[in-house]
Amino acid sequence: MTAQVTGRHAAERAAESTAADRLGQVGILARAVMVFVVAAIAVQIVRGGSGRAADSHGALQTLAGSSGGVALLCLLAAAFAGHAVWRLLEAATGLHHDHGEQRTLKRIGFAALGALYAGLCVTTVRVIAGGDPGSENQASKTATGDLLGMPGGRVVTALLGVAVIAIAVGVAVWAAKSEFLKTLHTEHLARRAQDAVRWLGMAGQWSRAAILAVAGWMLIDAAVENNSSKAQGLDGTLRVIAGRPYGSALLLAVCAGLVVFGVFSVAQALLLRTSADDRHR
Repeated sequence: MTAQVTGRHAAERAAESTAADRLGQVGILARAVMVFVVAAIAVQIVRGGSGRAADSHGALQTLAGSSGGVALLCLLAAAFAGHAVWRLLEAATGLHHDHGEQRTLKRIGFAALGALYAGLCVTTVRVIAGGDPGSENQASKTATGDLLGMPGGRVVTALLGVAVIAIAVGVAVWAAKSEFLKTLHTEHLARRAQDAVRWLGMAGQWSRAAILAVAGWMLIDAAVENNSSKAQGLDGTLRVIAGRPYGSALLLAVCAGLVVFGVFSVAQALLLRTSADDRHR
């Protein structure tokens, strides 16, 4: 028991350290870089096509082919790893001002984000080593195909699609209420700067919500048609949007939203409320 308590206290001290906060901030900046590159690839899709996928894998390959790309990818890999450690520490300890079910749900969310960023780190290392990171679209189709092949798989797939749409709605509502401002230091900013951060966050999160909603709808379509090829990753989702009536205008709007989200990510990294701040709230 003593060893468990000691281990928990050590995890709490690590989670509340300045070093952990910096790991979180550099990870958010790395996310901004990825978002900007994905948006640039998506613009190429609007202009008639792109040899890269408009997703994290395509962004990493694009950066690898740029001048100084390997050095940049090394920095991104380190940033993703650091952010994963930060989120996993938060998952292990929770936030001091949260209690009960809210605390549990947030810890689950932190663990999921930690796993996501750890996966991004692994993928980045594979690209640095010259390996093929694979296709998010193909991974989505394969996973959906496996799910559809299970007993009751079509129902589960449809319910998963509904859940993704529900998450998209939740993100949109969360953004509309400006809940994200609770994690930021904006009290010392001028009123115009505060308003700018709020609108950047809202517009960027709404763009993410729109992409999630389309992805959820495609999962439902895959279940109805019993066709795993209907399921898509981020790149496939953007290309589906581009193929709709007025698709170019819609995709440009999504691209603008991604750029806004990237700019907000930079502001978020700079204004992030730290664990020490959280402890004294």
